[in-house]
Amino acid sequence: MPMPDHLKRYAIEKILKVMCKIPSQYHLPPSVLRRSMALATKNMPTHQDVEINQITLADFPTQRHALLTIPPSEKVILHIHGGAFFLGGPNTHKGLGSQLAGQTGATVYMLDYPLSPEFVYPSAVNAVKSAYMALMQQGYDAKNIIMSGDSCGGNLALAAVLSLRDEKIILPSCLILMSPFLDLTLSGESMQMNKKLDAMLSKELLQQGSLNGERDNAALPASHPELSFDQFKQLQKFARTKYTELAAEKRLVAARIDEEQRKLDRLQQEYQNSGGDRGLIQR
Repeated sequence: MPMPDHLKRYAIEKILKVMCKIPSQYHLPPSVLRRSMALATKNMPTHQDVEINQITLADFPTQRHALLTIPPSEKVILHIHGGAFFLGGPNTHKGLGSQLAGQTGATVYMLDYPLSPEFVYPSAVNAVKSAYMALMQQGYDAKNIIMSGDSCGGNLALAAVLSLRDEKIILPSCLILMSPFLDLTLSGESMQMNKKLDAMLSKELLQQGSLNGERDNAALPASHPELSFDQFKQLQKFARTKYTELAAEKRLVAARIDEEQRKLDRLQQEYQNSGGDRGLIQR
């Protein structure tokens, strides 16, 4: 008899707390924390209708999660996994990738990007950009590409899109940011409010990841807009600008429609006043 979903969630939370959250509070070496996370996520459930294959995308190892449908979906999701910039990989997030594919029907590419501290900023961001460009070179239209990321992966996805925008490169259709790690200063109220609720991450682990980023890039502190929360402010500003432009265009079109309608009404009235058949002019 299969285990009920609520018991599965309870068991997964307990495993993550014991294997990931508790060890993460003691500033252990990355190699130790990576092994602990790998063990904790080894048996995460995957979607039964999704096939998982190992491929290479832009010279980076990548997992491809595809729903077993014929024909395959034209939509793709480039997902950037979390892990405080120095933990995790496609295998630790295999369950998430397969569920994304199974629930959306899109093919999911889980990128194994370079981790800190072995690789310095902006290696990971450049890897995400390269993977996105590789998908377009394979024939995927930008309008069918979704870029997503969880935790620090949300930070990297956002940073990559802002960089693509600055380079005048066509952008993906949308972004999915799952609890994105955008404030590397860890100054937000949620750091305390959700301290006991998070099943996997601790403030100490996030600090360790932030410090790795600062050591990798001494010229850019955690508060720098290229690394931290200001990225989101930039995206908000960009979205507001686009929304304002679309709203103005919509108002212009509506005004033109109203003007044409008034012209038609005048013609109808003039025709009727001249004794014409009312039914000959239709709105």
